[in-house]
Amino acid sequence: MATAKRLTWLAVLGEKFYRTNLEFFHDFILLLRWYFIGSEADKEINHEKQAVWLKENLIELGPTFIKIGQSLGTRADLLPLPFVKALGELQDNVPSFPNSIAFARIEKELGRKINEVYAEFDIEPVAAASLGQVYRAKLFTGEEVAVKVQRPNLTAIIKGDIEILRKVTKFAERFPSLNENADWAGML
Repeated sequence: MATAKRLTWLAVLGEKFYRTNLEFFHDFILLLRWYFIGSEADKEINHEKQAVWLKENLIELGPTFIKIGQSLGTRADLLPLPFVKALGELQDNVPSFPNSIAFARIEKELGRKINEVYAEFDIEPVAAASLGQVYRAKLFTGEEVAVKVQRPNLTAIIKGDIEILRKVTKFAERFPSLNENADWAGML
């Protein structure tokens, strides 16, 4: 049974990689080409569009790639300002996941209904980030609290993404020009 689950998971992961990541990496290579080969005027015109495109695609790829984007968003020494600004938005401006999933997770963790634990509970998250989202609530004692909820299937998603990234880095190691001053596998 474990083998069947693993094979199903690998098939889903493979389909995800093929459909989403392969398209992303193709477009990412085009982005790098524009960045390094284009004229200065072209670079300036395209940086804002490219930065937004990169941010949106990292969000689409999920938590692991959002984390990578967050890290890159702090590197003004590596990236032009439009990229730093766009990727900086990933720190606290990520789409939330459905409240129904979050509420079910809270109730499962607590073993009780939300209204049995909290006197008040905001139905919209205060913030959403790569790994979860936060709700404002008030206990029956009157104390205000923040309730953090992890994104669904986070561990499996991150493990799958890291497996994909390991394969991509192994592939990239075949091209010496991509490895100058970079230890891609070491970063994982």
